[in-house]
Amino acid sequence: MINGDDGKKLSKRHGAVSVMQYRDDGYLPEALLNYLVRLAGPTAIRKSSLVEEMIKYFTLNAVSKSASAFNTDKLLWLNHHYINALRRSMLLLTYSGTLSRKISIPVTARSWLIW
Repeated sequence: MINGDDGKKLSKRHGAVSVMQYRDDGYLPEALLNYLVRLAGPTAIRKSSLVEEMIKYFTLNAVSKSASAFNTDKLLWLNHHYINALRRSMLLLTYSGTLSRKISIPVTARSWLIW
C-alpha cells in the first residue's frame, strides 16, 4: 500500500493516481518507474537511472510489507533529473503532446521549439 504525503491511503484527493495522469502531467515514464522502485525496491538499485537495470535487479521478495509514503516533491525531483539528462531534441519529442494540450501550440509552429 502507498500512503499520501499526509500518511493516509493514496486516493484521488491526493491528486493523480493513475499512470496515465502522471504522463499527461508531464512526468517521464523513467522517472515514475524509478520513483516506484525507490518506494519498494532494494537499496542496491536505488541509485540506478537505467530502466534495464531497475527491471533486471527488481524482485518482489525485496518489497517492503509496510506502507510506503508517496512524496510528490521527490517524484518531481526525479522527473527534473531525467528531463535534464534528455537531449533537447528528445525533450521536444517527449513533451510535444503535453505542450499541445497545455498551451495549444499548432503542429506547424512546433519547429521553432527546437534549438
